[in-house]
Amino acid sequence: MIGRSVKFKAEPCIQCVKIGALNSDGIVLVYNSCMSIDSPIDGHIKKIRATVNNARRLSAVSKTNLINTDEEEAFDRLTRLASKLLKTPISFITILEKDRDFVKSHFGLPAPLAESREITAHPSFCQHIVDSGEPLVLEDARDSKIFRHFPSVQHLGIVAYAGVPLTTQQGVTLGTCCVVDFKKRIWTEDELEILVELSKSVLTEIELRQAASTLDEFVLIAAHEIKTPLTSLKVYTQLLQHKLTINSA
Repeated sequence: MIGRSVKFKAEPCIQCVKIGALNSDGIVLVYNSCMSIDSPIDGHIKKIRATVNNARRLSAVSKTNLINTDEEEAFDRLTRLASKLLKTPISFITILEKDRDFVKSHFGLPAPLAESREITAHPSFCQHIVDSGEPLVLEDARDSKIFRHFPSVQHLGIVAYAGVPLTTQQGVTLGTCCVVDFKKRIWTEDELEILVELSKSVLTEIELRQAASTLDEFVLIAAHEIKTPLTSLKVYTQLLQHKLTINSA
């Protein structure tokens, strides 16, 4: 992927936002999303909420066991690296719940967001990514008919944004890995590729924790069975006798 150029499907205009996606060849495509920009903002928000609140997605989020957990070096290292490599003042990893974006890790977030580690002012860029399932790349959010109205732009002064979805192997988008800047940025292909690779590392960390949790449950069950083998054998014998009784009836 390194060294490939960004390809445009259309020339960007001031009324359009650039949304980046990786095609099957791993090339970053940046195209104008005029259809999204021209749609009424109320309808746009309703669509986002429907996707974010999808029962299957929320169930997958719950199974990560990451919500309300403490900051962890494994994730913090990735956000620090994101800001260092992309030279941005802020980077963060979010897991989206029904009513908030939980910030699992961050670098440079100002107070009080740094303390609360949650974003409740909606709609958010992260919600948009969860809805589309694709990377979102904004050089200047103030030029967008939709994104310039987002709270992060109006109240936090965010201008440039680049975010990548955290999508599981099952196709469920849990949240985002993203960077922001307070000035206009021309994001390069190399920068977007770095962000994609970092998002893969985030997903690996999430999957490792889920696997470890499953293993812990197995070990607990196995330990219980070892401690009480006679009880387990007795229950199995009773079930077998019951089945034989039914079959002979």
